[in-house]
Amino acid sequence: MTYNYNLTFEREVMQGVMARAAYVGSRSRNGRFIVSLNPAIATIPGATTGNTDARRQFAADGIGVVNLQVQDRRSNYNGMQLTLSKRYSHGFQISSNYTLSKVEGDFAGERQLTGGEIIP
Repeated sequence: MTYNYNLTFEREVMQGVMARAAYVGSRSRNGRFIVSLNPAIATIPGATTGNTDARRQFAADGIGVVNLQVQDRRSNYNGMQLTLSKRYSHGFQISSNYTLSKVEGDFAGERQLTGGEIIP
């Protein structure tokens, strides 16, 4: 579930000059990630084993990729956006932008299950 929200204020501060201040936010809960239950084991340099499935822990059983999807990821994004624009006059237009933002969350990629432990 993701919520996105924003609030923007605009004002003409001088003739032909517009200032804008905006807050942008996003909140995400129950994001999905994948845990690999049957990861391929790294080969020794120079080995000729090219088949990834042959290097998996349960390859003897003929099992290939086994993944578990877990939905417990969380993230928050907050940002401030500032803009100052001069309208087109005398052949040009000037615009200046600045963004200050912060993102927090648990963003680990694919994980593997080895020996009963989840390795990030």
